[in-house]
Amino acid sequence: MARTNFLILFGSFTLFYVYQLIFVVQGKLEFTNIKCEVIDKKFCVFQHCFLKSVNRTYKYFSVHVHFLQPPVHSGSVNFVLYKRSNGLRPFLFNYTMDVCKFLDNRTNPASQYFYSLVKDYTNVNHTCPYDHDVVNWWNKKLTISMPVPTGRYLLKTLWISKGILRAEVFNYFTLTD
Repeated sequence: MARTNFLILFGSFTLFYVYQLIFVVQGKLEFTNIKCEVIDKKFCVFQHCFLKSVNRTYKYFSVHVHFLQPPVHSGSVNFVLYKRSNGLRPFLFNYTMDVCKFLDNRTNPASQYFYSLVKDYTNVNHTCPYDHDVVNWWNKKLTISMPVPTGRYLLKTLWISKGILRAEVFNYFTLTD
């Protein structure tokens, strides 16, 4: 009897959580901070990495990476989402994308989702090798449907080339209704 009640209660909480993840209405994403750190100082340098506030609601960021050892023939990015809840806790995904392989054959749905968010705001648009600087910027309000509840988040990206961690970028943002 107690086991049955536990299973019903557990099932109810599980269904409620899945419902929240699937049926989230569109929310507003607002960047709150960006930090860029070079791990391998012989490989690349950030020319600039900033978040600029135009007014209370309109912000944009810009990142410019200069490669010190071009051309770059291989690269991957690890995306980790953290939710702020009594500290930063890993949340929802930890995904690694082989950038060169994806740009050669754009068939991976998860990679397509991440690339679709930035493709209009970056010069990363051709297959490897990269023998020029990489520039990313974002200068518009972002309102998208995201499968996560409202709150404060960190999207940490680890940039890897030839199996060596080269740089880290920390994107802090808030998701509201």
